[in-house]
Amino acid sequence: RRLYAAGVRSYHNNIETSRRFFKHICTTHTFDDKIANIKRAQASGLSVCSGGIIGMGETMDDRIDMALELSELGIGSIPINSLIPIPHTPLENLPTLTEDEILRTVAIFRYINPKSNIRLDAGRKLITGNGITAFAGGASATITGNMLTTSGSTIQSDRDMLKALG
Repeated sequence: RRLYAAGVRSYHNNIETSRRFFKHICTTHTFDDKIANIKRAQASGLSVCSGGIIGMGETMDDRIDMALELSELGIGSIPINSLIPIPHTPLENLPTLTEDEILRTVAIFRYINPKSNIRLDAGRKLITGNGITAFAGGASATITGNMLTTSGSTIQSDRDMLKALG
């Protein structure tokens, strides 16, 4: 409420994964803590952006459960991050997701959350044209700029991609 009173209107808090898989990824707090924070932000009038990361060892059922949880919360902006395994991190040896896995996940999230913005975030470079094919399968927004997790994309290259898509 204090953030809203100070002029904040949106809040980002990824749920990261499904309730079932969360304990394998995070040990500092619970999935229920995440959900409670999101609900508090919504009750305070904040628009909430929440999604997660795919490719951390979860199953497709975990991804579906995450999409359903976000739908139940009424999330309007859902980022889908694809894990890029980074050396010397706990998930460094996981296999990189295939383009087909990412595109299938985007389509499932679109089907379950038809009115939400499904945002491409980290791992866009794993998709043809730095994400262009995902827009045909349900993505409706993206994060832009050449950052660690979106390497290879610039604001200009994203503008060119979106112009090409019409």
